[in-house]
Amino acid sequence: MEITFPKINKFELGVTLLIFLISALFGVAIAFFDSQYFFADYIAVRIVYFWLVVLAAFIVFKQYNKWGWDFLFSPMTWVLIGFIFFLTLTPLFYPQEFEVYTNPNQYIRLFLTTWLGILLFSTSYTFAPTITTGFISDWLFKPILINKLTKLILIAIGIYWIAQYFISISGGFSFFEYLLMDRYLLGDKYELQKLFGNVYYLRLIVGIIPSAITIPAIYCLLNPMVGKFNKSFIASGFILILFKAVLAGGRFSMAKEIISPIIYLMVKDENKQYLSRRNLAIGSIAILLVMILAMVQISSRYKGITSVLSGDFKPMSALKRNLVTHTVDQNFVMHRILQAEQSGDLEHVLGESYVLTFVAFIPRSLWSGKPAGPDMYEKLSNINPFPNYNISYSVLGEMIVNFGLISIIPGMLIFGFSAGIWWNIFQKNRHSDKMQILYSWSVLSFAFMVRGNFHDTAGSLLYTLFAMIILLSFSTE
Repeated sequence: MEITFPKINKFELGVTLLIFLISALFGVAIAFFDSQYFFADYIAVRIVYFWLVVLAAFIVFKQYNKWGWDFLFSPMTWVLIGFIFFLTLTPLFYPQEFEVYTNPNQYIRLFLTTWLGILLFSTSYTFAPTITTGFISDWLFKPILINKLTKLILIAIGIYWIAQYFISISGGFSFFEYLLMDRYLLGDKYELQKLFGNVYYLRLIVGIIPSAITIPAIYCLLNPMVGKFNKSFIASGFILILFKAVLAGGRFSMAKEIISPIIYLMVKDENKQYLSRRNLAIGSIAILLVMILAMVQISSRYKGITSVLSGDFKPMSALKRNLVTHTVDQNFVMHRILQAEQSGDLEHVLGESYVLTFVAFIPRSLWSGKPAGPDMYEKLSNINPFPNYNISYSVLGEMIVNFGLISIIPGMLIFGFSAGIWWNIFQKNRHSDKMQILYSWSVLSFAFMVRGNFHDTAGSLLYTLFAMIILLSFSTE
């Protein structure tokens, strides 16, 4: 194994840290003047958070000097997109929704916590090494047997639909009824566990299949060696799986299954003759993000696909509302967490939301004390202002809930360091088909990791990458 640390431009690093310091002082100064003179119409809080967006954008575009257009799909870019979407949109556009934004002492604390998270992540990301191992490199560059991969994908699609039929019968539904069912109409995951009984864990395992085959399926569809007959089966099976995800209000998983193939096209293009394709991909991502935000609003209102069929769905209204309903939870819940931490009312869960990822498939009948995961309603009911919703605590809030405020420092340093290592591994093996497949799927996950809920974001990514590695290994010479 060879570990190579990057050469750091001390002047550039110093300038970046100085800009971070100035941005923090600027935010504090604006909040101070707001407390003394009271800026009307939430102007102060909007200035503070706009400055945070400018800081994040500066860090994102600074990558262009080193990576060129590849910066568009780096973990740094997507994590900072996550910070902007989940932690700045509400104070920028809808600060009137919560009283926290009328109190400079409260919103500046939120601002500084987010600022610290970005600083720690981006700094440790910069220092991440490149790790090279002969075994991994050999595996990555071994040719994929396209015929074998095609057969395995077709088998996986068949297993998925057979399992879905079995699960629907076990839950007391007709297959068609189950296919059209919005998962949010079923209730939370504990209700699902009661409803589907012994097949609950089968449902979890089978649910990994769409994620695991998405990019490999695109790889097969683009490969001229795959016959039209097999391509038609793969395409039809994949479309049906995607249809199921959309109808189920899949949120995160649906977003990945739509956007990740576009990212794969960006990653796959090696000839540098990509301006038109890349522009098309960027435009497609923007359009699809709007569609996804709208679909999130549908499912979150507990109306599922029926709101579209009945004509009740208004896309622009849904998009506008979504800025509040799916970002305010991150800010306001983190505010409640910071309050509880300061008052001593927060009962730390000591890593339960992280441990769950590695023990999720152990039945509670075998381990009654298995961690409850990121929801943890009973322990956190005193700080969760939205007890009836599936609310995440943001990546920063989740760290505080587990180990306290100080844990943000090692937590974000580890997060940034790990993301940087993954990016460097990708760049080292840039022209490997397997690396392109694995990396493309991981990109969007980094944005959702900022929303928190380690098990559903980072955990889901680990499960999928593991399944992909198994699939590709069985398709390798």
